[in-house]
Amino acid sequence: MRGQSLVAIEGLEKWMRTQAKRSKGAQQANVLFGLSQIEQFRAEPNKFTPAPAVEMPPGAPIGMPSMDFID
Repeated sequence: MRGQSLVAIEGLEKWMRTQAKRSKGAQQANVLFGLSQIEQFRAEPNKFTPAPAVEMPPGAPIGMPSMDFID
């Protein structure tokens, strides 16, 4: 799993480097920030902590009926 993750990060970094040259403004800033995060991860992987997962909002997804009828 770690090997697959590193391959994915490598591919993402290559794509981001091409985007950094093409983009401007806020998009370029976000891409450059992402590249800096990858560099920090490579330098000190033990200090990397992923962002917490976003909690799913309560209720059924939009367009789905409520599951109340099951009870």
